[in-house]
Order: sequence, then structure tokens, then C-alpha cells
Amino acid sequence: MPRKSRDAIAALTLALVVVAGFTGAALADTPTPPASAWVTMGSANFYAVSLKALTLLFVMAVLIESALAVIFNWRLFLELFYGRGVKTLVMIAVSALAVWAFNIDVVQTMLSQYGLVSGEGGGPLSHLLTALILAGGSAGVYRVLVALGYRQAPSEAEIRPRPKKDKAWISVKVQRRSAVGQVYVRVTEAGPVTEASPPQLAGIVAPRGFWAIIGSVFLLDRNRFPQAGGYELEVAKEYRVEVTGRDEAGAVVASDIDGTYRFAPGAVLDFIARL
Repeated sequence: MPRKSRDAIAALTLALVVVAGFTGAALADTPTPPASAWVTMGSANFYAVSLKALTLLFVMAVLIESALAVIFNWRLFLELFYGRGVKTLVMIAVSALAVWAFNIDVVQTMLSQYGLVSGEGGGPLSHLLTALILAGGSAGVYRVLVALGYRQAPSEAEIRPRPKKDKAWISVKVQRRSAVGQVYVRVTEAGPVTEASPPQLAGIVAPRGFWAIIGSVFLLDRNRFPQAGGYELEVAKEYRVEVTGRDEAGAVVASDIDGTYRFAPGAVLDFIARL
């Protein structure tokens, strides 16, 4: 986490704690109004309790994320799971453990202010919801910072990166049939686009099974080039793509995708080479 972000989080946390302290002190001798009074903006106690609960949740989320940063930045973790969905599962598991170990139930605390549940002990559902909120980690912290004006809301390009309009991204996944050992992927510039160039390639729809999709979500594919993201190419040029290997007898084996291509602006293409 960048230093500026850490400083902003620390300042925000301190401000929330101070506000909660002053509010709690001011309301120490104030009788508790009916549960429905908050709707008319007449219950300061409702807001004091809510702020205290949210401050606790905020601090716990930052602590959990900071603790897990050691694992998430570990070279072995990055080699196996970079860009995959394992981080989310780890965050949920650790958050659920923290909720159970420290008996944190912010959802129950908030709902009790509405008069919807009793103030004594929440159930499994409220604990689960609290754990899922904690698992939001940096995303939850980022939303708070955006709401308070510390950071700008992320753009669509930051959420779902795409190539520039004059670029295209390709990847090549290798499926071995007779090839053994190393497989070589060659992308060679064939020259500028001309009238004789092949039609623009905008997308590839390949058959993928359910378990193959699940596996690609959680694990890096060692038979993919590049292993994460895409290989950037210019749309004003055509390229020769070749994937070659050797069989057990040492003979050269070519793939079924070898050929010359030109790509549509902003295209993201995943080739599957069988050899």
C-alpha cells in the first residue's frame, strides 16, 4: 500500500475515533429514544452507535489486509496465484476466523438500532455478513476514502484494463498432443496492413468446459503465453504467429493456429494452439 494511502487511512481512522469519542461523551446522559426515532433524524444515539461500529469494522479491515499483505506479496504466492481468485477466498476465511475469535458482529449491532433484532448476540447470518464486509479489505477502505473525498473513484479502464484503440492483446495457450518438452511461441511482424492483408480478427470463441473455467480463475496457466495479461501488438501491422515444438522422435511439430493475422482495434484474443 502506498505511503500516501497509509497516511490517509491513519488520519481518517484517528478522525473517526475522535468523533466517536466526543459523540459518545455528549450522549452519555441522553435517554435512548424509540428505535423508530432515527428516521426523523431525532436520534443522535443511533448515529453514535453506528459510527462506533463502523469505525471498528474499518480498523479491523485495515489490520487484516495489512497482516495478509505478507502472504499476498510473497513470491511463491505471486508465482502460483497472481491475478487469480485465491486472494478473495483467503480474505473471507481469515475475516470469518476474526469475527468468530473476537465475537465481532457489526451487522447485528446496526440492526439492533433499527429495532429489528434484539441487542443480545447475533446469529450465524449476521456474523457471515460481517465477515464478508471485512473481507472487502482494500476495496472497502477505498470506497470509504472515495466517499470522503480522499481518493477519486476508479475509472472503467482501471477496473477492466483494455488495450488502447491502436493496439490489440493476444495470448496463446498450448494444448499438447504429440509435442513434448519446450514449445516455442513466435510472433513476427510481417509488415504494414495492405489491401491484400487478411480480414481483421476481433474475437475468438473457443470451447471451454466448466472445470477449465474454474481452474483458470484460481490458478495461473503454465501453458499460456503470457501467463497473465496479453501480448501487445499494433493494429496497423500484420503479424505471423507460429507455435512449434518437437515430438518424441525429435521431429518438428507445428500447431493448428500458425498463420498471418491482422487485429481489430482494442481486440483481446486468446488463441489455443494444439500440437
